Amino acid sequence: MNLFVELESRVEDKAVRHGTSLGMLSIKFTPGGQRGWMDRLFITKKGTHVYVEFKRRGKTLEKLQLHRRWQLQQRNCNVYGPVDTLEQAKEILDYYADK
Repeated sequence: MNLFVELESRVEDKAVRHGTSLGMLSIKFTPGGQRGWMDRLFITKKGTHVYVEFKRRGKTLEKLQLHRRWQLQQRNCNVYGPVDTLEQAKEILDYYADK
């Protein structure tokens, strides 16, 4: 078992760098006056949108975040979370890199 748990912000920063290396745009997703949305929106070269919520290992989505995730999923959006490791983030971003 890995006793080192990386901070959420470090995983997110590294995921952003990885997404950028794949040619994706990365936007810190914070709509004004609205809470509960996923942390990041990644947009691929072909226009696919991927929403990702980063959390520290063992943390879960808040009730409002669960609702926002459901709202996005009902609109056929690609939404993931909680993502708590760089490996998870890379797997998601690699999957969408050419989509």
